[in-house]
Amino acid sequence: MIYKILKNKIFGYIFSRYLIYALQFINTLILAKKLSPQEFGIWSFTQFIILIFLYFDLGIPSSFNAISSIHINRKKIIVCNFHASLTSAFFLSIFVSIIFILNLIFKFDFLVKYNFNEFSFYVFLIIILSYFNNLFINLYRIYNKLKEITFLQSSIQLFMLLTYIVFKKKLIDYLLISIILANAISLVLFIINSPISLKFNLSKKTILKLQKSGLYFFLYNTSFYFILMSTRSIISYFYKVEEFGLFNFALSLAGIVELIIGSFMFLIFPKMINKLSSLNNIEALNIVKHLQNNYNVIMSFMSFIAISFFPIITLIFPNYTNSIIAFNLIIITKLIITNSFGSPEILMSRKKEKSLAIASFFTLIINIIVSILLTCVFHVTYEKVMIGTFISYLIFVIIINKMSLKTLDNYKNFWNLIKYSFPIKTTLPLFLGLIFSIIKIEPIYNLFLILIFIILNYNDIIQLKVTINKIITNPNITDI
Repeated sequence: MIYKILKNKIFGYIFSRYLIYALQFINTLILAKKLSPQEFGIWSFTQFIILIFLYFDLGIPSSFNAISSIHINRKKIIVCNFHASLTSAFFLSIFVSIIFILNLIFKFDFLVKYNFNEFSFYVFLIIILSYFNNLFINLYRIYNKLKEITFLQSSIQLFMLLTYIVFKKKLIDYLLISIILANAISLVLFIINSPISLKFNLSKKTILKLQKSGLYFFLYNTSFYFILMSTRSIISYFYKVEEFGLFNFALSLAGIVELIIGSFMFLIFPKMINKLSSLNNIEALNIVKHLQNNYNVIMSFMSFIAISFFPIITLIFPNYTNSIIAFNLIIITKLIITNSFGSPEILMSRKKEKSLAIASFFTLIINIIVSILLTCVFHVTYEKVMIGTFISYLIFVIIINKMSLKTLDNYKNFWNLIKYSFPIKTTLPLFLGLIFSIIKIEPIYNLFLILIFIILNYNDIIQLKVTINKIITNPNITDI
């Protein structure tokens, strides 16, 4: 058993990801210790800008990944589309360069609040390097080559940790430089070990086909991720820098919980798209139901544990005590979206990216409207702006699940949709957690959520042992 565990590259990748998340957790705590809430807000804003530009990647990496996943055994198609993706990334980098040059010339006023111009060149380099690294990550995922991906993900956290040790002043500058170095070294490794030759593809037909598919992925990815980003934007604009810092401290730690489980989804995504595209409707629905149940149980269990123990962290970092409610609401909000697990993949496998894009864009508009109403009309505290995002995600789950069930010819009625989307065994403790957070109940009572969840999901938790054993012992587990 031990030999199989050590030899299994899937286990090795997942285990390395857990170590990386542990490092990310430590780095977040160190950063919170070394920076004031205002400085943490400035740091968070640099990361915010990076994320905005990375989401505006025209959907090229996602389009390449989806097309290659469907045609996973046809190398010629993969090579052709990767070369076209490199060409698109190059032209996108030129466009981003123009935007940053314009900022240097005109010095946009809204960036002054966060001293952005002081760090703009570092941010620019990170964005450009990340465009190309993201393409290589998707290429390496197709071929299940994980070492280089692991190096990129781990080196960023390791370099940041070394920065804390070596430098005492101008910490934000040196942290950004450390991220640049990690990305640059990783890009070199990606190029050297690339499974296919590297060149630009100027074929208009290939690029347009890639970008047509990419446009819908772009709208889906940007709209979906901008749901939460728009919430961050509203908080950064209408609330104090210190409150923005508190929110991002909570968001950083909440993200780690989500990413721990996301590491497995990262591995199975290409195989999942390929598998779903070749199955009939009933087989596809059964696979999605099974994976969705396991995913929801794991995510819910870890989320309720995180909510219960987050107050202990604030005892170590008393400056961030006021972020407890924000953390709880972020966790609960992220948890509701797991109820749509598998539905986007069903639509992708049936080449219905347009439906995905429409659903996420509609949800984004709802989030902006509700969040602004909460802020400007009801004047809620900064953490309760997340209620708008919770409502938006709730609507997204209903819409996207209805689309996927209709695609599989399995939609019956609205009540059946609600039962499919929100099973009582995971939804009841989730809504109790939401209520506890809104009324600001004493943190000790959050342990009650864990108890209720275990009672309702005991059999599923026991059954997960079988799944975990498969992950450890079966190197082909990602083939579903």
